[in-house]
Amino acid sequence: MKKTIIKYIVGVCAVWMTSSCDDYLDVQPMDKFLESQVFSTQIGVQNALNGIYLELNNNRAYGEDLTLGAIEALAQRYNQPNSDQPLYSYQNYLYDEQPVMTKFESIWTRAYVNILNINALLDGLEKYPGVLPQDEENLVKGESYALRAFLHFDMLRIFGGVPGESMDAYQLPYYDAVEKEAVPLIAGSLFMDKVLADLEMAGDYLSGDPIVENGTMLSESPDGEINFFRYRNFRMNLYAVKALQARAYQYAGNDQAALESAEWVIENASQWFPWTDPLAVLSTPDAPDMVFSSEILFGTYNMNLYGRFNSLFNSSLQENKILYARPRRLDQTFETNENDYRFNSSWVLGSNHSFKTFNKYNEPGQINNSTASFKYVLGLIRMSEMYYIAAESLADTDPGKALGYLNTVRYNRGLQDLNEGVDIQDEILKEYRKEFFGEGQLFFYYKRHNIDRIPNGSSNTANKTMDESTYVVPLPLSELEFRN
Repeated sequence: MKKTIIKYIVGVCAVWMTSSCDDYLDVQPMDKFLESQVFSTQIGVQNALNGIYLELNNNRAYGEDLTLGAIEALAQRYNQPNSDQPLYSYQNYLYDEQPVMTKFESIWTRAYVNILNINALLDGLEKYPGVLPQDEENLVKGESYALRAFLHFDMLRIFGGVPGESMDAYQLPYYDAVEKEAVPLIAGSLFMDKVLADLEMAGDYLSGDPIVENGTMLSESPDGEINFFRYRNFRMNLYAVKALQARAYQYAGNDQAALESAEWVIENASQWFPWTDPLAVLSTPDAPDMVFSSEILFGTYNMNLYGRFNSLFNSSLQENKILYARPRRLDQTFETNENDYRFNSSWVLGSNHSFKTFNKYNEPGQINNSTASFKYVLGLIRMSEMYYIAAESLADTDPGKALGYLNTVRYNRGLQDLNEGVDIQDEILKEYRKEFFGEGQLFFYYKRHNIDRIPNGSSNTANKTMDESTYVVPLPLSELEFRN
């Protein structure tokens, strides 16, 4: 990382919410007076954590690159046949091109600055005890540990080795404390251990999460009190932590632990995260719930989401600027089944192009509906993934039960049940291609399985040949140069 102390100071400015970070840097680095100001009040700590959540919406994070843009291009989601198109270099894995290097360095920097902010928050809570009531302090700590694991894990999935034999061939830094200098790079398996340790800690602190008794609480506090304990699916709640554990265990190759975590979520979270009613998707033309919001265990609330839609997917864009899927590839993805709720709600044929465009993140009601609970929501962890993880974990040992999990999702997407004897792993792959469009998960599925051929998004028939050179994004040069 470029001089890590500088990044730490910049990160601290974001956390402490000073009126002018520039003025602060002009005076002196990290003074105790400023720190004590933040940790002298309940609202100061709350604002610090809220600032970390807001930073997830940055375009170089989950506001675009890690959901809608670059990471989806790596999975060959879009038609980008020409070098003048915005994601051509990403779909061709041209990691040595300067714009690509710059973007991935920005992704890296944003993630690690936010991690350093998290560590500063956790450190401040230890230095200044008693600012928060104990139940609230537990929530803040639990969410912070979970966010630290979440961000680190995605850096591993992007810049780390392919799970399995090459996992330890690539090293990354794990920051689990406030550091003024770069920590050593560590092997992927040790890095994963730290991710899982943070998630275990998060789960312990969140054992009293109000979501267990009250659900997501997607409304303003009825008694006029603060909303810090509400809107729980926009924060790292207990169920999201357990779901992230399932995802991480699966990535680490521990199928049994992944299964246990996924089934725990299915059993305990379903009452608060029900399957989306088809009527909410298909029969409300003014404001269809195209993101299937009731199933989102953890997502961002991004006020700029529709701006990103207009810049990337709006049908008014010229063909060489819009991100869209080739018609034949789209048919292959959804197996020419327009009854699939994910297809007929999110893909529309407009008047400007001969192909369907991606409408999932268009504004509900075209600005007319300002009260929809799913407005500005982008899912990062959802219930359906738990069913896929459980099915994949059981595919070889209990195919009947695995098929049951898979068919549960299919039923709630308007599809018929699969019959016994199908290739369950192949069907799970098909589901990942349908389910997570615009959410950034497909590339990681391909990488986890080290799939050597994936459909080329810029061709109707060709495949892309994949190996470590395409699955592993090189560490930013600034990170390596600083360490040499």
